[in-house]
Amino acid sequence: MRVAKEAAVAFVEVLGRGSFEWAGALKAFAREALAGGVRNFVFDLRSCTGMDSTFMGIVAGLAGQVKRLDGAVYMSGGNEHTQRLLRTLGLDRVVRVTPVDELPADWARRLGRGIPKESLDQPAESRLERAENVLAAHEMLVEVFDDNRPKFEDVLTYLRDDVRRARQNPPEPAP
Repeated sequence: MRVAKEAAVAFVEVLGRGSFEWAGALKAFAREALAGGVRNFVFDLRSCTGMDSTFMGIVAGLAGQVKRLDGAVYMSGGNEHTQRLLRTLGLDRVVRVTPVDELPADWARRLGRGIPKESLDQPAESRLERAENVLAAHEMLVEVFDDNRPKFEDVLTYLRDDVRRARQNPPEPAP
């Protein structure tokens, strides 16, 4: 994944599969961008091969945050597969699924000529941090689209247990 910030817009280029492995990095980038005044996020899906539910849950949570700030999350350039994924989990209710040529003209031009982007590094996460991120993402999917509740009911039970186990058994400090 590569990212860039310009004024009140952040661009996130999803390379390959958007997955749970990026949850912590994406949340950290979004937190920093929002603190710096970004109010709109454009996800460039032209090189995206798929997204898992955790990744989409993180995006849904971000969409809720920026909506409260009068901003929006745009998912742009996706193929039929990625657009179907967004519809299936109800993200099309909270993000703007938009072809690149229908973005505001200056954003589309910037995507077209390539924005200098930095690689987003995956932070070292503890087992607990990762479990909490995955749980929060799935809870968000149920919050934005109640039809997801039966899809994720067993997953949420497992994830809550996983978080509880991680809290009860913290890793031993390195010698």
